[in-house]
Amino acid sequence: MNNINKDKIPYKLFAIVVSIVAVLTFLIMNYNPVPITFIFFTIKVPLTLLFFILILFGGFIATIYWKNKYTELKNKLERTEKLLFTKEQLENKKIEDNEDIEKEDKEEESDGFKI
Repeated sequence: MNNINKDKIPYKLFAIVVSIVAVLTFLIMNYNPVPITFIFFTIKVPLTLLFFILILFGGFIATIYWKNKYTELKNKLERTEKLLFTKEQLENKKIEDNEDIEKEDKEEESDGFKI
């Protein structure tokens, strides 16, 4: 059974290699400069460089967004944990108070019936 697993190519590695080859082929095929027109001027940039810059810019924006989202969720979790801890403390205190009251009631009942 171990021989079968050793002979198989890991699918993740195969997918990564195929993806890298596809991206590199795409970048090499699209190296021609393209004009980018802004309001007052035009520049020529290789399409490969443009893709690379836009991917980095998109990654930067996504990182900022998810970092803010993560911080917000972390703060919510901390607030929820504090509220839960406070609620548990109140419930424990209430249970202890009820137990104390019951003990006092039993003591008063037993004292009242003694002769």
